[in-house]
Amino acid sequence: MYLNCSHCGCEFLPSRNQRQRWRSLNGEKAKFYCSPICQSAGLSQDRPKVRYPGVCTTCSKTFLSVHPGRKYCTLRCYLSNPETQARLRTNLVKANAASVLKQTGRDAMPRVEVTCLNCGVKQMRKYSDVQHGRKYCNARCYREYMAKRFDRWIAAPQTIALPQGYDEFLTQNELPCLIEGCDWVGQNLGNHVNFTHGIPAKEFKRAAGFNLHSGLCTPAISEILSSRPHLYNNPFGEGVGNRGGLLGVPVRNYRSLEGQEHSHKAYALINASPSTAPTKTCRGCGKDFQPAPMGHGAKFCTFACRDQWYAKNNRVYRAWLTCGKCGKNFQGKRNQELRSECGLPVFCSHRCRCTWLWTQDTMRHRRPPEAAYGPSYRVSLTCSNCRKDFQGRRAQELRSQRGLPVFCSRQCHFRGLNTRSGKSQ
Repeated sequence: MYLNCSHCGCEFLPSRNQRQRWRSLNGEKAKFYCSPICQSAGLSQDRPKVRYPGVCTTCSKTFLSVHPGRKYCTLRCYLSNPETQARLRTNLVKANAASVLKQTGRDAMPRVEVTCLNCGVKQMRKYSDVQHGRKYCNARCYREYMAKRFDRWIAAPQTIALPQGYDEFLTQNELPCLIEGCDWVGQNLGNHVNFTHGIPAKEFKRAAGFNLHSGLCTPAISEILSSRPHLYNNPFGEGVGNRGGLLGVPVRNYRSLEGQEHSHKAYALINASPSTAPTKTCRGCGKDFQPAPMGHGAKFCTFACRDQWYAKNNRVYRAWLTCGKCGKNFQGKRNQELRSECGLPVFCSHRCRCTWLWTQDTMRHRRPPEAAYGPSYRVSLTCSNCRKDFQGRRAQELRSQRGLPVFCSRQCHFRGLNTRSGKSQ
């Protein structure tokens, strides 16, 4: 069933409401439209084209309006008029008062004059701000006021002196305080900086470069603490004394100066020992060299030879490798050679890589390769409306597997929906 559009004259498939309206009229003349644009254009032609002249109150320009009694030509002129702005302000005050009365059951409190404790500037603040103790102009005044009265008594982190040797520092019989201006000397530095200077031990360790697991105490105190029985099953649960505050925030990518010092010392001890690696030939200059004690995989005699060889041959370097999917031999790049040496699969093409990833259980959530379900993929299906066989896409195949209707054309799609109007797709 097709109807003619009353505006453009084309034939179109009507909606369910349009069909019911056409049947209720028993063939009488009625106007139907194929789209909302045609409906708007058709209805505008039927309206009376009478225009009423007027003069804008704001810009004094003449204009024509469909409705009589208009005072403004545009919305901008209406909003920029002083009378409109005054009326909006009055209505806004009334609306706010009504909202406060509805929420709290009492009238809105008037604003209160407040003097800033830092700069002395007087401002009119809301009554709720005064109740919550807001006595400053902004956050900057609040910080300046607090810094003048509290921070001058607390040691700043930039005044912490870093020790030259962490092992030597922690093996002393008495530990001095690293904060400049403090002459304290004792056996438990962690408790001192916490109770005296107000700096938690973990923050002090990061500021001074210690390992987070290093104890800030003398060897005697460390031996006493380590001899105590450890509570492997804490009856109070984990995190006693640290209830999700600032100290509970985990720190990432922290590399302590103490750890760097330990790594330098360890490398120095290893390099000082005799090398047991066999003699190798430098890939860059071709000379024989003796690798370092930890240089069993070294391929160059010096860093200069390595940099020169990579700068010259890295882009054009190729090595024969075996594809992890199809098993063919191909010439791969340097990074593929390194992956092959580590036992990881390498591939000759992007298609082999995608196919291999799809076969892995860990990669099944990814989209299948184009060779399996690409734009050219077709499967034989049966139209739910005309019962003809056609070649459908992957999405239609999935709908058919779930028992949902599929159609061979757009016309069959609309006709099938009309016949199944009482059912869900």
